[in-house]
Amino acid sequence: MQPRSGLIDRGEHRNEICHVSAADGTHLLAPAHAVGPAVVFWPVVLAVLCLGLSVPAAALSAPLEGNRRGQAATLQAESILAATGVKGGLVALVGCGDEAGQLAADLAAAGPFLVHALEPDQAKVQAARKCIRDRGLYGKASVECWPDKRLPYVDNLVNLIVIAQPELVPEPELMRALTPGGLLYIKQGSGWQKRCKPWPESIDDWTHFLHDATNNAVSADRVVGPPRHLQWAASPTWTRSHDHLASVSACVSGGGRLFAIVDHGPIAAVLLPARWMLIARDAFNGVLLWQRPISSWEWHLRGFRSGPSDIARRLVAVGDVVYVTLGYDQPVCALDAATGRTLRCYEETKAAREIIHQDGVLYVVADGAQPGVAPAGQGLELVRPGLFLLRAQRPEYFEHQGPKRIVAVDACSGRLLWEKRDADTRSLMPTTLCATGKRVLLQNDSAVICLDAHTGKQLWRAERPVSRNRPAWSAPTLVVWPEVVISADRATDSVFQPQLGKPGEVAWIVTSAGGNAPPGEMIAFSLSDGRRLWSAPCRECYNAPVDVLIADGLVW
Repeated sequence: MQPRSGLIDRGEHRNEICHVSAADGTHLLAPAHAVGPAVVFWPVVLAVLCLGLSVPAAALSAPLEGNRRGQAATLQAESILAATGVKGGLVALVGCGDEAGQLAADLAAAGPFLVHALEPDQAKVQAARKCIRDRGLYGKASVECWPDKRLPYVDNLVNLIVIAQPELVPEPELMRALTPGGLLYIKQGSGWQKRCKPWPESIDDWTHFLHDATNNAVSADRVVGPPRHLQWAASPTWTRSHDHLASVSACVSGGGRLFAIVDHGPIAAVLLPARWMLIARDAFNGVLLWQRPISSWEWHLRGFRSGPSDIARRLVAVGDVVYVTLGYDQPVCALDAATGRTLRCYEETKAAREIIHQDGVLYVVADGAQPGVAPAGQGLELVRPGLFLLRAQRPEYFEHQGPKRIVAVDACSGRLLWEKRDADTRSLMPTTLCATGKRVLLQNDSAVICLDAHTGKQLWRAERPVSRNRPAWSAPTLVVWPEVVISADRATDSVFQPQLGKPGEVAWIVTSAGGNAPPGEMIAFSLSDGRRLWSAPCRECYNAPVDVLIADGLVW
């Protein structure tokens, strides 16, 4: 079993390292020297008193003093969390002395925290470790002897630093280790002060599958660059299969947190059932914050890179809220980004397929056939409880997508603003819904359409027919940029499997065959009135739609 991501003491004594559960931090392997008869104070004291033997006063007062320190540390932990408002992540305790062990254990037990205490006194380190082991929390909390003034952390790693002895580490060094938005809780005289590390304007969030609601997958982040060091590592170490559906369906970031929909099923055999989860981690240190189960998802034995192209569009993170479908037939739900608690569900969006968020409004593509269950004879029959038949990836088969609709709801109140369910949305092409300012755009099998964001009324329509016989992974790319809308897709005369599908409908062919995308065309339209501005050749990627990236007025 892989140990949970976290900090492990570099203890000077053997058997100091213990493993904890990757799921919940449960103690799995105790330190060897922690196993044995426990030292119990009060039964011994009572036995001695009953025998009429004399006991030194220091021996009687030691447990009382320990209890007092423990109670004080518990109250301090509650006070720290109340004062800082930190709800999870990596916590560093610096120079907390006799209370380090109890305080570290209390914080670790209070929520999704990974606690690392630094103490220059080796004797106090040993006492703190024993306290943590006795609480069964070693792994979630740990203590290290650290006399240096430079902290043992990379830049931007720790969410909360509590320092009781400010003279031990200079404040600039403390701020260096904090994450953007992280908090320093520092003792000043008889009181405590709270200081926050500012969030730099140079860091951008990646809130949607294609960055934001415009579908332009270009970040405004000015910090990102070539990797220079490893910041953190976490499970899953291995994905389930290279030949089937990817184990990570969606991934977005917002407010210093990373959210992903991941298959945590057994890696020993892909035939075993999937276990899809929505996972939330701190983006700066990887600490697991929370997770929610996904009730039903795409067939995990679906062929490698065979679609569906819109599966990554079911997860959006904006500010302190995550918008997600917790199953293929489910409505969009809003979750608290810090805790995973459900804030509200938008029943009008039942069977949602895609989500975008723009100016406080959710625009959702809903309805249509939900392809999570394979048709009869295609591999979902149980041959033994817990095992599935493996369907061959060839020959290809047809996948039906039913009529779709677009729903606009107020993200805060859940109030339905408008709904569009007509011939324009019936064959809405996957991944094309996008928005900017007061406009919402979409592409169906015959045109690019611009709608008023407030009412859903059509503002203009530009003819743009598409290929109606295509792989299920293939979809047009529609990107909106100030004053320009760009549509890129394979040529309309490209036919993938003419014997499959129905006349007049788009035939989606589930196939893993790739590397032979036909030529295509990229067309630019005016955002104001839909006029055709220019066109250029393009081509799809390997089993993925055309990449259209706009930066500094240039199209890549």
